Amino acid sequence: MVPPPGGDPAVVAAREKAGTAMGWGIAGAVAGGLGLLLSLVTFGMTVLGGGMSDGGGYETIRGTIPGISDGGGLGGDRLARLLESLENDAGYAADITCPDAALIEASTVVVCHGTLDDYEWTGAVLFEDAGGSFAVVEL
Repeated sequence: MVPPPGGDPAVVAAREKAGTAMGWGIAGAVAGGLGLLLSLVTFGMTVLGGGMSDGGGYETIRGTIPGISDGGGLGGDRLARLLESLENDAGYAADITCPDAALIEASTVVVCHGTLDDYEWTGAVLFEDAGGSFAVVEL
């Protein structure tokens, strides 16, 4: 009897099975490595990541801009000065710029940029009402 072109059928089947098992092993190792990498990135972001207010974890800053008429506009310089004073009071050197907002009402968002203790900072100021109540969330 003449053996098939690939050799003994049992040997060919064994090689195919071994190749498939090796493929699954490599795929498992790659998936495990990606899972480990994702875990390390998540750990770094939650434990080691800096925050605007406390240097370790971020806390939402809340306040009110005095003297805003209901539904009126707000100059970016005025908002930036208020945010800088809140951070300076907390002991941080802040240099922040904000764009002008034509209309302040519930759900108006103004995105401000700058530095906080020489680190790049971006924050979203979410106005909660037309009277100037706001919350700042670091991005």
